[in-house]
Amino acid sequence: MDWRKRVRSVGVSSEWSAIAFRDRLYQSWTLLGVCQRLGRAVLTRFAPCTIAALERSGHTAVMEWDGWRKTWIPDADSRLPLCSSSFDPESVAESRRREFARILEGSGVSGIGHLLAFHRSHAPQRGPYSTCMHRADAETVSFTWVSVTASEISLYYAPGAPCRSVAGWSETMALAPEESTGCLVCC
Repeated sequence: MDWRKRVRSVGVSSEWSAIAFRDRLYQSWTLLGVCQRLGRAVLTRFAPCTIAALERSGHTAVMEWDGWRKTWIPDADSRLPLCSSSFDPESVAESRRREFARILEGSGVSGIGHLLAFHRSHAPQRGPYSTCMHRADAETVSFTWVSVTASEISLYYAPGAPCRSVAGWSETMALAPEESTGCLVCC
């Protein structure tokens, strides 16, 4: 049974499932704690997703859930940019990584302008392989930007495809200096 049938069979939308799951993970404020909770979690009710845990120290771990199994990526930097697609997942990820490399070419460092250009990109052409994705049956529906520093965690959310607008709202949560291991989980 695929994840859509499992989600429907328990009467829970995939959006609600992700929120409920994310809320449970927030109880683990270290990268190790999040990884341990995910390792024990039964995810069969949840839609396929990529979960990134960002620690204040700069470390990031990623777990990919394909609807059947978990894949751990302890060094997430080696997988940048993180990509997900239900349409030809491997080819889509490869296309988007090529576009990310093209945008960074020459600069070597990803700045805010580079990242925004990547998220708005329609390369190689407007369609299922582009980062800002548009297909007859689906499209990019929002843009979320997460920033973790030593003193705060910020989240910026803009509804709609980023090629059209990045107008949205933001929230910032200050971190106390004694909270040396704060961790943000993104689904």
